[in-house]
Amino acid sequence: MEKPITIVGCGPGAPDMITLAAKNAIEGARYLIGSKRLLEVFGTGSAEHVNVGADTNLAVLEIEKRFDSGSVAVLVSGDPGMFSLAQKVIEKFGHDNCEIVPGVSSIQAAFAAIATSWAGARIISAHKQDPEGDLEEYAKEDKVAILGGRDESIKWVRKLLGCMNGNRRIYVLENLTLPEESVTEITEDGLNEYKSASLSIFIVIKEIHK
Repeated sequence: MEKPITIVGCGPGAPDMITLAAKNAIEGARYLIGSKRLLEVFGTGSAEHVNVGADTNLAVLEIEKRFDSGSVAVLVSGDPGMFSLAQKVIEKFGHDNCEIVPGVSSIQAAFAAIATSWAGARIISAHKQDPEGDLEEYAKEDKVAILGGRDESIKWVRKLLGCMNGNRRIYVLENLTLPEESVTEITEDGLNEYKSASLSIFIVIKEIHK
């Protein structure tokens, strides 16, 4: 039986990174709920567009208003299983009412951009607030990817680097898959001068000498 809510992963940004499964999932939807940027990717169509920006509480409220009146597609950036609105929607409406369509995550795109496997990477979000947890433990990891987007995110990355031993390669990736994409390897000193973009990821990799 078709579920009333479909949570659709829309990839890291570029329209051509949206999967065919995601496009098919929204075809029969009566309502599309998401940010202005994601709604614009799918054009006008016949579905009612509901712009909730980045306000997760508003998104849940707008879904609730339409829950009994037709199929709802909730558009989320990247993959719904990674630091996403999906968790909040499922907590509110239950697994039995939600279907998830996976998407390409920004982490996948980031490691692909530096031609490196992300197997074993520790993935941390500092996008909305500083991560909880022990910096010393994070510092032991061979690969760490941090979702940024705030000046405070950079400060947290600097603290992390200060706890790390050995040589590390540091990458800053901005606006992945978009026309203004930037992939830069940076030094720890260079990070002190860096100004955060709203769509940014930091990757720190321990150098292993053979």
